[in-house]
Amino acid sequence: MEIKIGENMNLSVFFDKNLFDAGTDLFNYLNIRLNSSTTISLDLKDVLKKHFKAKEIFSDVTETYFLGLVDDSVFDMLQTPLSFQEADKKINNDYNGLMVFAVRLNDNKKTLTRSDIADLTRAFNRASQFMPVVLLVKYGNFLTFSTSERLKYQQTWRPGEKIGKVSMLKDINLLKTHAGHSRILEDLIKKPEVKNFNGLYEQWKEVFNIKILNKNFFKELADWYFWAVENVQFPEHAEKDKDGKDSISVIRLLTRLIFVWFMKEKEELIPDDLFRKDKIYSYIKDLSDNESTYYKAVLQNLFFATLNTPIEERKFRTEKRGYSGYNEDFGNHYVYRYNNLFKPNADWKTLFKEIPFLNGGIFDCLDDKKNKKYRDGFSDTSKNQSVVPNVLFFGEKKTDKDYEIDLNKIYSTSKQKHEISGIINMLNGYKFTISENTPLEEEIALDPNLLGKTFESLLTYYNPETGQNARKRQGSYYTPAEIVEYMVNESLTTYLEHSLKETCPKAENIQEKLRHLFDYGISENP
Repeated sequence: MEIKIGENMNLSVFFDKNLFDAGTDLFNYLNIRLNSSTTISLDLKDVLKKHFKAKEIFSDVTETYFLGLVDDSVFDMLQTPLSFQEADKKINNDYNGLMVFAVRLNDNKKTLTRSDIADLTRAFNRASQFMPVVLLVKYGNFLTFSTSERLKYQQTWRPGEKIGKVSMLKDINLLKTHAGHSRILEDLIKKPEVKNFNGLYEQWKEVFNIKILNKNFFKELADWYFWAVENVQFPEHAEKDKDGKDSISVIRLLTRLIFVWFMKEKEELIPDDLFRKDKIYSYIKDLSDNESTYYKAVLQNLFFATLNTPIEERKFRTEKRGYSGYNEDFGNHYVYRYNNLFKPNADWKTLFKEIPFLNGGIFDCLDDKKNKKYRDGFSDTSKNQSVVPNVLFFGEKKTDKDYEIDLNKIYSTSKQKHEISGIINMLNGYKFTISENTPLEEEIALDPNLLGKTFESLLTYYNPETGQNARKRQGSYYTPAEIVEYMVNESLTTYLEHSLKETCPKAENIQEKLRHLFDYGISENP
């Protein structure tokens, strides 16, 4: 077997072999033996027939392979090889399984949009009237793994199935695979307890369910949040919860950090080195677990002196003192601090040099110089500083007991196993995307909607008795995209139906035709 998944993942086989063999090897690793005997490239127009579109993405396909069927025969040691033509004839309305295809795009195609992938995926699924299709798309150094919802038509007379939302594991880097992608690929491996196609299909549906991915993320985030609340100490004027803890300061820290994480995904606006412990070691004197050097030297300088300060105005705090004896930059939130935490001659300012200025308020320092009230603790005076230990960022995954916190007590559960890791390590385990998922297509990754959901979710923990009411009072209640889509569609349908009845009084079945027109799963106009 050529492909290794996990810590030593190596997908370079997609460069070493033809696409048919590389795709087959990938499914072998997933513990799924494919059965195609058609090893040559097919003509895309012959495969898609009337669903081939006069779009650039279809013309960019240079190779098309049928990799096989995934059905109950996967679990049969006597699996019979099938050609594409034989498989096509075998499939009918009662057939239980899915087809796997792989396409390669021309060498000039280095990146793809979601819409490109969705167009190809829907075309393959429409051409396969009775069976879902999983599609591998190879382009440049990347691979995308996509599939589509299959829904029953409301009209019983319509053959086949309606094509719904396209889900994709997009831009898998074949040379340097992201840990979040590795994690999802591992989840696709057929589990030992799965004994038939239906079981495998349910397993894969969970992996491609963005709601489950979000749920797992929020569970890990909540575990970290409770751990952090017990171990941080913000200045006395920072808002405290009813137990005197710094819950709201931890929420603010998380919101800022996740915002930065999305910026990191956007054309590398923020250097990845800022979040790599091995790189930070070369700049910071002491990164031991109990010190707060990472939060102060890196994150506070990033939040306040970089993102909240125009590039041309960025500078280090002066050492000059005024007539009053205070440093001339006393209380100045727009200058770099903590020079004593950096190693001598470490050129750490290059890490911040190209980071853009943001003028949005999220990175405003909340320390009040005039009234001497410190909330963020961006200060060179130790009594005014925040304590946020390095272990909260880079701690290895361990049980809650190892970190001396009882999450079962917090969650009012018993005998459940909880594991926690530093927030940087946790975030590195997920793939983030800067493009919001839509009801039409979604990437199996965490999208910018996460910021609103994170704030809402953690606000509930901060005030569990009145969480929902508190959200509504603050205008922070988050409306999911699918609900927004439903509201818009219903409003538009009602409006157009009313207008058409006035202008076309003899028209029949107006509402049904409008819903048909707006249905992205149907390619023909009514």
